Amino acid sequence: MSRKDRHSRTRNMALWSCLTAMFAVGWLGCDVDVEHEDPHTAAVFQVSADDQLIAVPPPPFSEDVFPCSDCHEGEEVNRTRRVVEDHEDVVFDHDSENRWCLDCHDADNRDKLRLASGALLEFTESYRLCGQCHGPKLRDWKAGAHGKRTG
Repeated sequence: MSRKDRHSRTRNMALWSCLTAMFAVGWLGCDVDVEHEDPHTAAVFQVSADDQLIAVPPPPFSEDVFPCSDCHEGEEVNRTRRVVEDHEDVVFDHDSENRWCLDCHDADNRDKLRLASGALLEFTESYRLCGQCHGPKLRDWKAGAHGKRTG
């Protein structure tokens, strides 16, 4: 057998082996449980894996107000919409007729924000919270065209 014939035969055997292995894996599959959210109920804005990290300034907390759990720990949750004592100085000018604190702040863990889906976020990820209702503005913000970006 010539050298060329041996090379061709080796290449064909390697190709056949790869195809057989790929067929076996495809036929047998992988036994992996994957959970999928219902796309009609999920309201979480998810940054795609190929997106760059976005530098955001730290939340504008006044002195001695964070972590919120310092004051709210062990407190019974009252979901009644009202002006909350100790926060009367907070000016909320964002659809204040329909929105209030617990629409964005988690009632059980005040050190976190809460998306409409119930997923919790750090305050440094507040742009994701805003983006679930304001998608075009979030897109513009990520590109540096809406609001202030640092970094």
